[in-house]
Amino acid sequence: MTVFRNQAGDIKNIGPWDYMAVEAPRLDEAGVPILDEAGVPILDSVASNPMPDGLVEGEADIVEGPDGGLYEVGDPRLTAAAPVISDDDLAKALAARSGLTPAEAARFVKAMQRPSA
Repeated sequence: MTVFRNQAGDIKNIGPWDYMAVEAPRLDEAGVPILDEAGVPILDSVASNPMPDGLVEGEADIVEGPDGGLYEVGDPRLTAAAPVISDDDLAKALAARSGLTPAEAARFVKAMQRPSA
């Protein structure tokens, strides 16, 4: 897939660059719109989102991550282990946010048969 990288090699855009072109009247030196033979302003396409200096277009293998975002294959964010909450911490959080007592929350968490952290 097409990507754009900065000088450090970091991907700054995935996919074609969107210049967000808009039409604007062509102006003379005095800032007055130039008209065609019919008296209609001549319009030019102008990039409202120009590509920053220093970006280089290239190709990279891109995949969708678990969060729905796009990542380059090998990005450490794709392989980093998700933080694991211990059963005790989960039970404490459950008791704090529900009407359960700490003992009831602990029994509930144990009944879920989660792998121990």
